[in-house]
Amino acid sequence: MTVPTQRNRAVDAAKLTLKAIEAHKIARANMEAAVVTVEEAAKSLDAAMDRLPPAFIKCLKTWPTWEKFKDSAQQEDYEERLGPNRHPSFAPLHLRLRLPVVLAILAHRSKRGLPDILAAADSRF
Repeated sequence: MTVPTQRNRAVDAAKLTLKAIEAHKIARANMEAAVVTVEEAAKSLDAAMDRLPPAFIKCLKTWPTWEKFKDSAQQEDYEERLGPNRHPSFAPLHLRLRLPVVLAILAHRSKRGLPDILAAADSRF
């Protein structure tokens, strides 16, 4: 009777291996989808980061300077000509609040998760 028992164990082991193979195929497809998403996001982020410095420089360079004339008539003509833009209100961009959050997220993600995966990934992956 030992032969059928050994055969049953082999058959059961094969069933478990087939289940593991199917589970791994699903996990691998999910991992591939996650990596593709991260790659696309990285490309998008890289493109956005390329736009950031020129946009900031342009924002700095285009900040208007309001003239101050010693002659009150000139000053009055100048201000009258500005009309409703005499004292414009620019909504604050809050760069000193928003950009550190972005930087913190990027730093955190670059130190956790990805390096762990890279360290653990061997030739099977």
